[in-house]
Amino acid sequence: WAALFCFGMWIWREDRWLGAFVLYIEARALLSREVLSFETAILLTFGAGLLIVARNIPARYREIIRGLLVGAGLLQLAFVGLQWWWLPPNEWTAGSLGNPNYLGTLLAIVAGLAPAPLLPLFGIGIVASRSWLAALAFAAMLGARYRLAGPWIAIGATSTIALTLWQRWPTLQSV
Repeated sequence: WAALFCFGMWIWREDRWLGAFVLYIEARALLSREVLSFETAILLTFGAGLLIVARNIPARYREIIRGLLVGAGLLQLAFVGLQWWWLPPNEWTAGSLGNPNYLGTLLAIVAGLAPAPLLPLFGIGIVASRSWLAALAFAAMLGARYRLAGPWIAIGATSTIALTLWQRWPTLQSV
């Protein structure tokens, strides 16, 4: 716990609000002693530390990392295509992540980094994952990134959400 709090203090030194949130979660986890409290504190702390490190990456490496992340998303899309082709109808496609919700989340996050011509592929992958929260995140990303682009973005976002909900019908429960 002491090392975790020291790492949380380093995060607080770099970003006061993020560090305060991390230290709060660590203190709650230490005091509550719930089943997964330590794991939650570790993942949150290291995720926040990764965010701090990512902010300080030199600009010349950012495009390389962006390309690698988009490439990883495209590999997942290719795997989803193979699963869709080989699996029987109504089976869940999960890519190589093992859970459709994880796949949808990965695709929604990476879609924010992808160039505009690849966005329909990421939308199709999100629909194939049947993750309605990923569809909402994808729609929010489209609205934030292309808010001045006209009605096509709204049509794309709305159709992604509608198709995902249609795939999930009649339940919105997680897999």
